[in-house]
Amino acid sequence: MRRRRGQMLAMAVVSAAALGGCALGAPFVTGQACASWAGYETPQDMYNEAELVLVGAVLERDGEVQVPPGGPTATARAYSFDVQDVLKSSPDGDIAAGDTVRIAAMADGCSPGVEYADEDQLEVDGRIIFFGREDSGAWMTLNPFQGVLPFPEGTALPFEATAAP
Repeated sequence: MRRRRGQMLAMAVVSAAALGGCALGAPFVTGQACASWAGYETPQDMYNEAELVLVGAVLERDGEVQVPPGGPTATARAYSFDVQDVLKSSPDGDIAAGDTVRIAAMADGCSPGVEYADEDQLEVDGRIIFFGREDSGAWMTLNPFQGVLPFPEGTALPFEATAAP
């Protein structure tokens, strides 16, 4: 019985030392917390979730935005956007057709040195639908992977626009 108690005590000491080494910064694998981005199955889901939905065209790069505050940061690319139609508006309704607004492609921020794992959604030509929300003081795509749909002239909306602009 005494021998068994000694073995259990020895195992406890070894386990505590191993765990203590992790806490002291021993050379073990480390990681960083990353956002788990919400995915949207349909354009209707994206429309329903977005605070702002615009039809228009990207004009040119317009600087950068640091996102998100309080977490791993990344540099999001900002763009000037020519608004052709407003399908869902900001709460204050200050965006109208004919305006030029600043929008940004949400950056991932989880891979060191890589802002866009796939591609920058706003590096596009032609008419698009922009699905956005306000983040870090800028209108951003819904996530790093979704927030833009191609929308050539004459194409029907791929969702029901139910909210008044």
